[in-house]
Amino acid sequence: MDKIFTPNRIFVLFCAALVAIWACLQFVSNQLLSAMAERDGKAIMGWTWPQLKLAERVNSVHAQVISRSGTDAVVKVSAQQTLEKLLDDGISYQDVGKPTDCSATLRYYHNNKSWILGGVELP
Repeated sequence: MDKIFTPNRIFVLFCAALVAIWACLQFVSNQLLSAMAERDGKAIMGWTWPQLKLAERVNSVHAQVISRSGTDAVVKVSAQQTLEKLLDDGISYQDVGKPTDCSATLRYYHNNKSWILGGVELP
């Protein structure tokens, strides 16, 4: 019986290139989600209270994609918050407390070629 198909060098290189391109696209997509989650996490975890002259500043934000499918993604964001008080000059802030670790789980939904923040879970 004759072999109908035998993989040659060109076919193997084509398959390897296809897998490499797919892996690069997955990496870029995860990086995009991480950057969006870092931006959104910084906006969610940082706040200001002008009447009390207090603000919560967020430092060292880190995002990690936990799961991703074609329609939704779950990203865990961790950061350090520092409570600050507005000084009498009205411009600068002074640290009031020690930095504390905080985290949140963000859920994104895919809609028309863009990711939309759909939910925030705080522990």
